[in-house]
Amino acid sequence: MLLYSVLCLFFLVTNYGVAFPSSTKDEMYQNIGNKHMLLNKDTTTLINGQKPELYEETASYQSISWDFVQKERKKKDAEEWQQDLEYLARDCRAAYIRGRKRSGLYIIRPKFSPLLVVYCEMDYDGGGWTVLHRNIPKQKAPWSRAWHDYKIGFGNLLGSHWIGNEFMHLLTRQNAFSVRFVLIDSTGTSRHVDYHSFQVDDESTGYALRLGNYTGDAPDALTTMGESGIHDNMMFSTQDNDNDRRADTNCALDNAGGWWYDNCYSALLNSDGTIYWKGLCTEANPCQLASIMIRPSRQNCNIPSRRGGGGGYNDDDDDSASLQSSQTSACAMHFPHILLPPVVLLFLIHATNSAELDDSFWRNQLIDVANLYMINDTSNILNLKTTVQRYAIPYMRDCNEMFQAGHTESGLYILRPEKTRTLVANCYMDGCEGWTVIQHNTQNTEITWSEDWTTYKYGFGNLEADHWLGNEYISFITQQKWYKVRIVLIDPNGHHRYADYDSFVLRNETDGFRVVLGKYEGNAGDPLTSSQTKNMHDNMRFSAKDQDNDRSTKENCADIHGGGWWYDSCYNAQLNNKGGLYWNTLCNGNCKKSVIMVKPVHMYCHRV
Repeated sequence: MLLYSVLCLFFLVTNYGVAFPSSTKDEMYQNIGNKHMLLNKDTTTLINGQKPELYEETASYQSISWDFVQKERKKKDAEEWQQDLEYLARDCRAAYIRGRKRSGLYIIRPKFSPLLVVYCEMDYDGGGWTVLHRNIPKQKAPWSRAWHDYKIGFGNLLGSHWIGNEFMHLLTRQNAFSVRFVLIDSTGTSRHVDYHSFQVDDESTGYALRLGNYTGDAPDALTTMGESGIHDNMMFSTQDNDNDRRADTNCALDNAGGWWYDNCYSALLNSDGTIYWKGLCTEANPCQLASIMIRPSRQNCNIPSRRGGGGGYNDDDDDSASLQSSQTSACAMHFPHILLPPVVLLFLIHATNSAELDDSFWRNQLIDVANLYMINDTSNILNLKTTVQRYAIPYMRDCNEMFQAGHTESGLYILRPEKTRTLVANCYMDGCEGWTVIQHNTQNTEITWSEDWTTYKYGFGNLEADHWLGNEYISFITQQKWYKVRIVLIDPNGHHRYADYDSFVLRNETDGFRVVLGKYEGNAGDPLTSSQTKNMHDNMRFSAKDQDNDRSTKENCADIHGGGWWYDSCYNAQLNNKGGLYWNTLCNGNCKKSVIMVKPVHMYCHRV
């Protein structure tokens, strides 16, 4: 675990920012990727666009020659000079931590990106927000623009503007970001909507939008399926590039603004007309302002919880030393300890040392394990005796924590995710990390998969063979940290294929165990989040034969197609079925095997 903390700290320190010791004013200006959005071309409005800090902050570039700078540089040793250089952060949060606490325009240098000028909001809710968009309807900025304009950005960075899809992609590629949509309603009240993760894909995927879990005091109009579809995972559309899912019209052309349309919108912040946010901003009650801004996730290494708390940047710290200490604590593992009654413990130690104990004995001792019925033989639990023979038991929350604790053999382990009972799970240890298996199915499965809601909630099958871990437990596991998912498939020819999604969470039962997926990568194809297919599984609620949450108006997809799943109307992929594993980009009901497994995203200090 010390190695993880050191590595995380190393990446944060070495990638924290860059300095340009030999850039003149003109050179700096020419290297700014969005200089067309600067109204004041002499850069005097840039808070960090002045000379190196060994000179007065009020000194202008024109009043000091570069020859003079070079002479002064020779008077100082290299280390002092580096400390005096102007600091160019990768985002506004990094600038804030380095002591820049004034809101305004800053030059930043995101990884993989040219220099950018952005508006940094340093006064609002802890500061460090990089503003991507602002729409003030009274300014009457034109939003009905072509693809290229939305790609490179437009507007006034001090007023209404769009930073540019390409720059949004480059910014969100370098790190794990959360996003806040700020809306000032018709009464002047500020409302907000947060999504715990935010990413814009590259141009080859249409600058598709990827959002995480919702929180806020305004309605969720982006990741909740409505009459006009859903915005999460949609590609961007403009008047000259129609990527929406409506067949009879171009939503961007009809609504005078580029956006991540589905069919067409539940929220639209880029329009020559009224700002619209379902349940808050309408033509009758127009919002006075809308803004989109991002900040690196507070849990940026080993994200401990989507529900708040711990780790990441410290709002009260100004220097890199405090950043290092806070990130080191964020990267540290946390193992809750459960105490066994001493009498019981001593008896178990004595019994296991004297003779082998049978399965019934262990089942009596493991009465608190929620899904013990899903294993045939308790002796196959690899951490069984080491768990009960210790007074202070470090219950690991998932298989990766088990791997980090030294259990490198694949198999059954007792775990205790946050906010739930202990349970047994099958862990796949790949030599580097541990994956928690949540589903396993084969073409010749012996289980029916046509189960009711409660059975899917608590799990069924054999954990060492075909099984479903249980929606309740999958939900608790994936909400305690930030997880990715891997779906492994064996195609009809026996070839192994995979589909990875860089974030995965199952929401709770009140939301129908809705699945929320991130960006796809793999060689199996993407039938779950692709907006180019008929059915969209991402953001769908779970359906079972006795609980119909799909979008089909004609039938209960789970009842008709023989298994619970996140149906749309009905499916492009369905892996919970007896004898018919379907993945439309790979197999037409004839895949030989499927495995779904999750693991936390640990080293998320910088996304590569």
